[in-house]
Amino acid sequence: MLFKYWQQCGGSCCLGVVVIWAMAAFTHFHNKRLPNGDEEKKTYHPYAWVIVPFTLPLWAILAILSAILYAIFFGLLLFVFILALIVLRKPFLFKWLKETALKVGRPLLKLNTRLLNLFWPMPAEHQAPG
Repeated sequence: MLFKYWQQCGGSCCLGVVVIWAMAAFTHFHNKRLPNGDEEKKTYHPYAWVIVPFTLPLWAILAILSAILYAIFFGLLLFVFILALIVLRKPFLFKWLKETALKVGRPLLKLNTRLLNLFWPMPAEHQAPG
């Protein structure tokens, strides 16, 4: 069906890419005119706006694929969770989820705490003893 109506679909897609490209170019040149001390001024590569028509389809494809994968993963997780509750009738799943969450969460919190302490140390009253 896409090939049957390619003129309409392709034209509107190309128009959309051109509009987004113009928005990126406008943003780049607007940012370039801002004074150096302005809070809104960001540091962009000088040619970042030029490659927008080439990278936009890649980002769109990645967004669509990630949405599909999230939907499949959620469906499988929902199916397995319901199946486990019906077949096994034991609360092992909640214990396993708790253990897994603690195994993942503790190293992340420890790493983030170390990273934050490098730049923004905790006050003495919030530090753990030892």
